[in-house]
Amino acid sequence: MPETAAGRPPGPEPAPERARWLAVLDELEAQLAAASAARGGGARLQAAAAWTAPKDLGPLPEDLVDRATRLAAAQQEAIAALRSAVRSARQQSAYLDAVPKASGPGAAVYLDLNG
Repeated sequence: MPETAAGRPPGPEPAPERARWLAVLDELEAQLAAASAARGGGARLQAAAAWTAPKDLGPLPEDLVDRATRLAAAQQEAIAALRSAVRSARQQSAYLDAVPKASGPGAAVYLDLNG
């Protein structure tokens, strides 16, 4: 069945409970896309981190389970990628911290990596 840009099938307006679930899934998918595009992009990632689940959603409609499952898997992949990026940044920072600091006019300007 074809879906709209928001991932839902075309047709009549959904029931209020289902509409709330669709809005939440749309929002989470948009935040995931923004986080993936931003990778280290400050405000967008902070907004995603500040998200809290609505209290009045009720049970997930059965026809949205696959979409929610795909979204959860994509979020887990994004989390793994972000954790890897954090580890890499920490390692690079540790490398930089290991470089002796130049001080005074007689200090070497270059680091000899070969010698």
